[in-house]
Order: sequence, then C-alpha cells, then structure tokens
Amino acid sequence: MPSSPPIAIVGVAAALPGAGDDLAALAELLDARRDLVAPVPANRRADGGLDQAAALAECALLDRIDEFDHAFFGLSAREAGEMDPQQRLLLSLSCKAIWDSGHPLAAFAGTRTAVVFGAASENYSTLLETGMVTGSLPAAQAGRVAHTLDLRGPAMTVDTACSSALAAVLEACRRLATGEADWALTGGVRLLPVPPAATPPGAEGIVSPTGRSRSFDAAADGTGLGEGGAVFLLKPLVRAEADGDPVHAVILGGATNHDGGRSNGFAAPSTEAQEELLLDAWRAAGINPGSLGLVEAHGTGTRLGDPIEFQALSAAFARRTERTGFCVLGSVKSNIGHLDSAAGAAGLLKAVVSVGTGARYASAHFVTPNPLLDTENSALRLPTGTESWTGPGPRRAGVSAFGLIGTNVHLVVEQPPPREPEPSSGLPLLVPVSARSEGALRRHAARLAAHLRRNPEAMADVAMVQAVGRDHEPWRATILAADAGEAVAALDKLADGTQPVATAPEAVPVVLLPHETPPGAERLIRTLLDAGVSDRVLIGHGAGNHLVDILRGEADPSATPPTEATPLDPTRLAAAFGSLAQQGTPVCVAPWPGALTNLASDLAPVHVLDAALPPREALLDLLAALYRAGVPLDWARSAAALGGYGRRASVPTALFEPIRCWVTGPQPEQGVLADEGTRSERVLAAIWCELLGTPTVNREDDFFELGGDSLMQTQLDNAVEREFGVTVELTDIFDYPRLCDLAAHIDSLTPRERTGPRHDPARTTAPATHSQRRMWLLQQLDPKSGLYNVSTAFELSGPVDARAVHRALDTIAARHAILRTQLIHEDGELTQRVDPSAGFEFAVRSFDGDPTTDLRDHAAEPFDLAEPGAARALLLRDCADPAHSLLQLVLHHAICDEWSMNLLLDELAAEYTAQLRQVPAAITEPALQFTDWAAWEHERGTDDDADYWRTRLAGVPVDLPLPTDFPYGARQDDHGAWLPVDVPAELVARAREEARKAGGTLFTWLLTAYAAWLARLTQSEDFLIGVPVAGRQHASAERLLGCFVNTVPVRVDATGDPGFATLFERVRDSLNGALAHQAYPFDLMVDNTGATRDAARPPLVQTLLSLQGDRNNAERLLDEVRLRPLRVDAEISWFDLSAVLWDAPDGGLGGVVAYRTALFEPDSIKGFLRDWLALAAAGLDRQDESIHTLLEEPW
Repeated sequence: MPSSPPIAIVGVAAALPGAGDDLAALAELLDARRDLVAPVPANRRADGGLDQAAALAECALLDRIDEFDHAFFGLSAREAGEMDPQQRLLLSLSCKAIWDSGHPLAAFAGTRTAVVFGAASENYSTLLETGMVTGSLPAAQAGRVAHTLDLRGPAMTVDTACSSALAAVLEACRRLATGEADWALTGGVRLLPVPPAATPPGAEGIVSPTGRSRSFDAAADGTGLGEGGAVFLLKPLVRAEADGDPVHAVILGGATNHDGGRSNGFAAPSTEAQEELLLDAWRAAGINPGSLGLVEAHGTGTRLGDPIEFQALSAAFARRTERTGFCVLGSVKSNIGHLDSAAGAAGLLKAVVSVGTGARYASAHFVTPNPLLDTENSALRLPTGTESWTGPGPRRAGVSAFGLIGTNVHLVVEQPPPREPEPSSGLPLLVPVSARSEGALRRHAARLAAHLRRNPEAMADVAMVQAVGRDHEPWRATILAADAGEAVAALDKLADGTQPVATAPEAVPVVLLPHETPPGAERLIRTLLDAGVSDRVLIGHGAGNHLVDILRGEADPSATPPTEATPLDPTRLAAAFGSLAQQGTPVCVAPWPGALTNLASDLAPVHVLDAALPPREALLDLLAALYRAGVPLDWARSAAALGGYGRRASVPTALFEPIRCWVTGPQPEQGVLADEGTRSERVLAAIWCELLGTPTVNREDDFFELGGDSLMQTQLDNAVEREFGVTVELTDIFDYPRLCDLAAHIDSLTPRERTGPRHDPARTTAPATHSQRRMWLLQQLDPKSGLYNVSTAFELSGPVDARAVHRALDTIAARHAILRTQLIHEDGELTQRVDPSAGFEFAVRSFDGDPTTDLRDHAAEPFDLAEPGAARALLLRDCADPAHSLLQLVLHHAICDEWSMNLLLDELAAEYTAQLRQVPAAITEPALQFTDWAAWEHERGTDDDADYWRTRLAGVPVDLPLPTDFPYGARQDDHGAWLPVDVPAELVARAREEARKAGGTLFTWLLTAYAAWLARLTQSEDFLIGVPVAGRQHASAERLLGCFVNTVPVRVDATGDPGFATLFERVRDSLNGALAHQAYPFDLMVDNTGATRDAARPPLVQTLLSLQGDRNNAERLLDEVRLRPLRVDAEISWFDLSAVLWDAPDGGLGGVVAYRTALFEPDSIKGFLRDWLALAAAGLDRQDESIHTLLEEPW
C-alpha cells in the first residue's frame, strides 16, 4: 500500500533547449536522440560580459534568457533588469503551469497554494554594478512567485545541489498529503547568464571535455552542461478527477535519503545508499518494481557515477524480481546536458512525456554499454532507439536525482487515468480571446490556431479553456466557430492582423428592460442572465420595472404588468448613469428595444438582442459584442447555458510580450584616439573607428593591420573630403598606412573644390542611370522573373508591432524618393519618375512548419517597374510559436543595392523604435535624392576615366573559356545555386600579413589566388575578373538609397608562367588602377569593347570576386527585438561563377560561391573552391613557385 495519496500533475510548463515550452517538440528531439549542446553564441558571450575569443565550455542553452514581460508582473524595466533571470523564468513558468491546467491566474490569488522550488545558484549579480538584494538571492525564488501571484501556502526553496528540483517536488507532494496546501507549484530552473569557462574551476573529472553526457556508454568521459527547467502544478489525484482537471501524470510516491558515511568521500556516490533509497521509494509508492518499464536515471556520464547507479538499480530490482532486461534506462542529460539543481525537473518532465506518449526514449550518444555495467543479469536495458511502450497494466517510470552533497531522491510516476474524449456538439461556439497587449493577443491567437490544426478534436476544450480557464484582459476579440476548421480560419485572421482588435476598460453592465415588452419577455431576460450577463444593475421602465421586481423576487410573476408607463425623465436617467460612471464605464444591454434604450443610447453604448436572428445566433452575437466592449461575463454560466463546450484541458498559450531586460554595462566610446594627438589625428581616428568598427585606435596603428582594405578606399576618400576638404589618392593609404603619417599627409594637401551632385527640391524626374537601365532591360527580357530582386530576411527574437513596422517603412519611403520611383520608357528613353504618395507595400502572414518556401516565393515575386515603389516587406508569424516570427524585405535591384539595403535596415530599426516610443527618429535627412544623383551622372564628363578604360581594355579577350559541364544555351540563363565558403582564420591572418609585406591587402591576396586558379583552369594568360565597387564617389551619396553599385574589370596578366609573388604584383597594380577609375559605368565599358555580341554569356566579365566587411552580420534591434540574419539561398547567379566573402566572427571568412546551374554540376564547383583556397594557402610558403605547379606536392 502506498504511504501517501497519489498526486496529480495537472499543469506543466517547461523551458528546455531545442523544445522551449512545447512538450511535443521535446518528444520529437528525444525520439531523434538530438544533442543540443553547442558552442556558446556571440550574443550570450556579450550578455555574459565575456570576450568573444574566450575559451568557453560548450553548453545546451535556451534561446532568449534576456527577455521578460516585466509589465505583466507589475515590475519596472529597471527592477526586472536587476533581477536574477532565474527568478524571472520561474515567474513566467508558474503562470504557464497554472494556465496549462485550464485555470486562470485569478482563481489562485489568495489560495493555499504551496510554492516549493529547487534552489538554483546564480551568477547574474556579477554583471551588476549595484543591485537589489532580493533580485538575486536564491532563497527568494519561491517567495518571489508566492508574493507576485498572492499564493498563501508554504513557500520554500530547497537546496540539495543536483537533486534540488526533485527534492522540491517530493516536498511539495508531502505538503499536499498533510493538507497544508490545496495546490502546489514545484520544480526548478537553472540558467547560465555568465557561460562557464572551458574547464570550470574545481570541476576536473566531472565535466566532459567534449561537453557531452554519454550516459552509461563506454565512451563516457564526464557530464555536459545545460540550462533550462520546468515547473509543475500538483493537486491530489482524487480532487483533480472530481474537479475535472487535466492530468499529465500521477506521482505515486517517492523517498529521499543521504549517503551518510557509506561513500568514499563527501562528493562520491554510494551504491548502498542508492539501493536503500530505491526500495524505500517503491515501498512508499506501493508498487512492485516489476511494474516499472522505465527509469529516468541521474546518468551524468561520469566514469564513477554511472556504474554505481547502474549497480544500485540492478541490486534493488533483484531484491524484488528475477526478471531481466524489462526496464529501459535512459537520461535526458545526454540531450541537454546537466541542469545542475534543475536536473531532476528535466528528468521528471521526460518521464511525464514518456508515460503520456507511450514511448521509451534511448539516450543520445549511446552506442556500447560501459564495460563496468553487468547488463546481462540486470533488470535494466539500454536501447539504441525509441521503443513503443505497450503491455498490461499502467505505464510506470522511476526518476532519480542525486546531489553532489549526498542527498538522493527517487520518485515513481504513472500514466494519467484514461479520459474519454468529449463528443463534438456541432454547435457554433463563442470563443473569447484576450491579452494585456495587442501583440500578445495576436500571438496567442496564432498559438491556438496551430494547436487546433494539430488537434482538431480539441475544439470544444479550447473553447471551454478560453472561456473559463483564462483571465480576461483589456485587449479582446471573439471568434464564432462550429468546428476546428472555422476556428483556425478565424484565429488566423486575428493572428495576421486582418481582424481588428481593440482595448476597452472594464465596463459596468447595465441591463435595460424597456416598457415595450414582447411576448415571452421574462424568458428572454432570464436567457440573457443565464448566459452570464450580470443582473447587478437592472433599470426598467413601465412593464420593464415589473420584470425587475420579478427578478428581484419582489413581485408575483403571475401578476399583470402595467399597460401604461410614466414618461421617462432624462434628468434622472442621466443622474443614474453619472453615478454608475464612478464605478467604471457603463455599457447597456437589452433583450428588446424601446423608448428606454433610445434614451440611454445618448448616455452609454447600448447593445440589443437582435430579434431578426435565430435565438442562439442572436445571443452569441450579443455576448460577443458585450465582451469586446469590456463587459465582465460569467463564462461558467455562459458555457453551461449555451452548451457544446468541453472540459478543462492543456491548451497552449502565448500571453506574454517579453522584451529585453538585461543589465547594460558601460559601452566604449566610439571613435576615440587612445593616446594624445593632433586635431587631424583625432578626426582621422574617428573616421577609422567608424569605417573599421573598432572603438579606439592609436597614432601608430596601421590601417591594414586593423583590417582595412583597398575596397574601403571610396568611403575613406569621402570621409576625408567631408572632414578636411581635401582629396586623397588611392595610393596614399599604401604610402601612409599609419594613422599619424596619413594625418600629416592630409595636413600637407591643399584644399580644392570637388564638383558633385546638387539637390533640387522640385526635381521629380531624371534620366535613368546606367545601372538602372541595365536592370530594367534584364527585367523586360523576363517580366515574370524575380531574379533581379534584392532580398534580406531575419528571424525576430520576439514579437513586434506590425502596424508600427508598416508605419516605419512608410516613413522611410517618404524620406527616400527612390522607394516611390517608377521607370517609364517613352520615345526611346528610360526616365525615372517619383510618385509623391506611394508607400511601402507590407503584408503579414502566418506559416506552419518550414518558412523557407514562403520566403523564397516572396523574394521571387516579380516587380512591375512601371509602377511606383518596387519595394515590399513581409512579416511571417509562426502558427506553432507565436513568439517566433520572421521579417523579409524585398526590393528590385533597379532601386537598391547591398549598401542601400543596410541603410534601409538601419533606418527601419531607428524608425520602429521611435514609433513605439512616440519620439522623433534620430535620422539625418539625406542631402540628395537619387534623382539628383542620376541627373548629375547624366551631365558629368568621364573623359579621364574613359581614356583609361579604353587603353586598359584594348584587345582584351571578352570571353573566359571556363570548362563547363553543360554547353552554353542560346540565351543567358541566370538560374543558379550557392555553395558555402569557409576560409580558416589562420589562413586569413597569414594572407593579410604576407599581402601587407608585398604592398597589398588581404583582398589582393585572395584575388591573386583566384586569378592563379582561373589561369590554371582555363589555360588563359589574359582575362578579366569583375570586382564590385560601391559607386558612391561623394559623401553626399553615403546615406542615400538607390542602385549605385558598379563593376570594375581587373585585367589579369598571367603571361610568362609567373610565380605567385609576381602574379600578386601584377594583380595589385591592375586592381589599384581599376579602383582609381571606378566611377566609369560598366555598361559603357561593355559598349566600348563590343562585348555584347554573345547573348548566352554575361558581357565582358563572366566571373566575379567580392570581399565585404561584417556589416551584413551587424546586430540590429527593433526596439528590444533582435534581428538575426537568415540565409535564404537565392536561386540566381548573375555571372557564370562568382564568389562573395565576408568577415566571420572567428577571424576567418565566410561566404558563398554562386554558379549557373545550366552550366555546372555542384561537384565541379566544390572542386573549384577547394583548388582556389589551396592556391591561396600554397602561395604563403612557396611564393616564387609557378602558379601552375603550386598544387603539386613539393619535394
């Protein structure tokens, strides 16, 4: 017999790596044996105040521990920012656990609910300069929840090290068993605000050097690390079943003990103590261990701990049964690492999922048993895959947690009692949806829609939970649906913003009973009151007054009502409403119209039952209108009266609107000269800091050693001209690479006037630029193609206000005329014309599953350039996770380049934040519009540049004989694919240094290797490589949106079988010359060389190499929401073959190789890429060797 009553787990809330709060997602990752341990990402390093290069242990981390809905809990942003994130997570999970039980938070206020959590040590306070004591005390974790939610049972925090959370669950069960509490919130969390070092002090021999827990495996070498946890809402099973609560699992009993002196050391485990514990726990649960089909072990993966635990389990089983191999052994630590004090909560959660789904999950990484385990003679079995859990009797599992201090805990859980599904009534149901903000309401609607898609049979239960199991907040909406399909369609409209929602203060319902009573008037009013409308305020007139008396029990229902009514007194009615207004906003409801409703409509909103509709439909419409108006309804009565509603059930929520709440440390001042210097040095230092993305520089710093490159020359020239009024030449930065030397050189120059574009406010038309004409022509050749669109996509770290995003984009379109421009072809000329009123196209949609197709389809949708505004944005909201959304911007290349896209993103971040905070955005208005630039380009002379290019390109071969896998077609096919590029940091560092010694840059080195590879591949000695340049030769264009980008051809001279060093010098000189004359339009070069004759090939250059900075990876925020760049491979390649590289966080380079799929197989491109990077590496040590033999093994 059990020694204590069974306890039901009626609510569960989790926060686990890879699964979040979704138990179905947890089941999927367990089934897939996924390992969530990974390197610590850059944002967590930064939030932990750690250097990006610091050696950290790999961990299984949650996505956003920095976010919290402080306003929901009545906390200031500052107070929340100074609070231990573990306390914040416990607050959120406690609410979610209550909601998961199908109850509102309000139902728990003032109740005897115990709060018992496993204590989690914290290190967040180390990031605080000053702090609130209770915000970081581990002892406050339970008290914080009890205080905030007004829970009045025992509140305590249990600290037994690694067994804390499971010990807390056992303690909570005991408080329920003794009657000290009616409910209990229990469990625990553990977070790592400051991620641990690669070898935590004092943890040698415990933590795996690989970061992985290989529980019970022969390769086990220690435990992994992770963060997360779970909170459970408990209630005695007998009461839970009587009250109709959902039950996830049943805790039959458990036990705890201490190793005492039975181990080899204070922190060493004891076989004897664990065996004793198991027998006590099974006895307390009243079970025979032969009925256990699963044990969720402590299973740390340590060489000492696993064999001892296995031996203790085997011995305990052997005392009660001779059967072998019937009980599966596993550990969730193999998936998410060791959660320290919260490990028991994670183990219990896995067991709850297993007994509920009927699946026994194998440990990740398990291949071969530890040779110290006697698996042949044990009741335990170690599977290598998920097993179906069938057989007689209920599914039962044991859960163990052992503390480093010797405190051991074991619980026994059982599958929930069977619960027959509620049959659908087929009746239309009114489903209320509310939240404390519009964003939360829409995300919650999306979460409900996703739940009903997966579980259409849950329609009645969802309606019931939304009616009686949720707190009814100021932002409100309703849907009316007879089945899940109708509900999903209506919820989708709420989620995507199609259906408007509004907020209303809590109203005072006023029931009006006019004199003009219809037949069955008493039945009508009682129907209304039975449906949940309050009868606290009843106002009647004439025969309506008689009904009021009947309802109050002060009149005989059989008495004849008066046939005449005294005239209404507007003054008295107004006085009555004035008195009611002191209690709230009066909202009137009437079962029929009359003189009273007409007069009252001048004083307050009046909602009247529509007699023209069928009775149920009319009642539902009226209740929906009242609810949206803020009228409190008795939803329990409504559900009972209307019928068709289901039971309390586990229904997911998304009712928080979290924002970043994190300590903000002092930021380095930007653009600072770290040592004393002249004024010119200080100004130049600021330019370098902005250009290079570094906080400080020194007088002796070298531009190239700081990461500068010749491709930054245009920006440097523009900045120097803007600040000093002088023009520097391309070679100046090579001649004077040190800051102090370049500043002195600038001081020696004579200011001279440099002509440039001028702004004309009246200018609304201009000739199209050369770049625009080319993009327009390509689009005309294939009007249905989206190949010439420029797109970027981001994953959002939290919810955003869709309307504020749209307003921000429209504001940007008003600032930049190019976003409102159309290209008109008239009389043989292409003209750009600005539309004064066009805006930024914006859409909000939902996705279910993988959003890649949605993003690709949106990016590929063609623009009509004859229409103004070739720009659009899409906000995609995840049906399964309302807090998860994506944002994509798509613009036609005729109005946008990569630089412009980054400017647009910067302005969107500033404008959105300003919209939310209702302040002006700190954005400098552009000095020009793109029409000004286009007009200037049309008028300016290019004689000097034209002469250079005429000479430079004379006699150059215009076709590069690439060895393609497929022949060229009749027309150029721009469909393509991308392969990733990864250039190691060591190669990048050495190439940069060697290039610097040879008077060049990293890009020159990479371009030389690219040229060497092409010379070997094509057996060509004279050919062109395209290099893209920004094309913004004036500072006034740097903050301007538009298509400025130009391509300059770098002519490669590979004659005479050059060595790598010789080829480097030739490529360097050719590149410098091209960059010095980069203003000349590429299209004119094409025309001058006659390279347009082959329609199957890109004109003049067929291959391109580009090196970008890390600007595309820069972090941007929409207020507090972080934008994480998404890579969505474009199915396009504008050249036969091209490579785009960018700075990677580890000091290396990332990038892609784009190629035309009509010409190349993927394997060929992989070989090309391998040889190119091998040449770049070989040239470091064998610079004088022929480029044609560099890939051969040296003697």
